[in-house]
Amino acid sequence: MNDYARRIYLAINYIHAHFDQAITLADLAQAAHFSPYHFHRIFTAFQHETPNDYLRRVRIERAANLLLIHPPFPMLQIAFDCGFKSQALFSRAFRTHFGMSASQWRKGEQWFHDGLTWNWRQKCNTSLQDSKNCK
Repeated sequence: MNDYARRIYLAINYIHAHFDQAITLADLAQAAHFSPYHFHRIFTAFQHETPNDYLRRVRIERAANLLLIHPPFPMLQIAFDCGFKSQALFSRAFRTHFGMSASQWRKGEQWFHDGLTWNWRQKCNTSLQDSKNCK
C-alpha cells in the first residue's frame, strides 16, 4: 500500500471512530498528516466523494442501521447519536440518500426475506413512483 493510501485510511478510520462528533476538514487533514487543501484533493481522488459527503454517508448509514435494530429509539435521539445537529438536517439527508423518509425506512416495508437472507425490494412503492430516485 502506498503512503497516500495509508494516510487516507487513517482519515477514514478517524471518521468511523468520531462520526458522532463535529468533524472539520482540518481534523481529517491532521489525522492523515496532510494540509487541508491537499487532503481534500487526495481524499476525493481515492474515495470518489468529498470528505464531507463520505462523513454524511457514514452517518446516514449508521442511522439507518439503528432505525432497524432499535425501533423504539426516538428519531431525534438517533439523529443526535449519529452526529446530526437537528432532526430536520437528518430527515433531509436521509430522504436524499435513500429516497424515503426515515419513518418509512423504520417500518421496513422495503425489505423482504427470501428464506435465507434479507433483500432490498427493487420495486418502488406508489409514494415514490414519481420521485427522481425511481425514474
